[in-house]
Amino acid sequence: MNDKNNKIDRKHFFGNRDLVSYVVPENVTEIGDWAFARCRRLRWVAMPMGLERIGKDAFAECESLVAAYIYGGMSGTDEAFAGGALSEKRS
Repeated sequence: MNDKNNKIDRKHFFGNRDLVSYVVPENVTEIGDWAFARCRRLRWVAMPMGLERIGKDAFAECESLVAAYIYGGMSGTDEAFAGGALSEKRS
């Protein structure tokens, strides 16, 4: 994560095999492209109200992802979850 500009960098967690759940820190305003892509064990993620952008394919191929909680009511996020198993997206 890049604390300097409150961003989770492009491909930051890419392919991480240990990540099962993740709460995005409150100060994060942007999640980069492919940031969590191919985290095949990731089951859920919670995103803060101040989040302004979720990058393209940020959660692509997260086959175990069943829930994404987007507390800011952000729209236009479908492109971020391509190719996954997401069954519940709440904003």
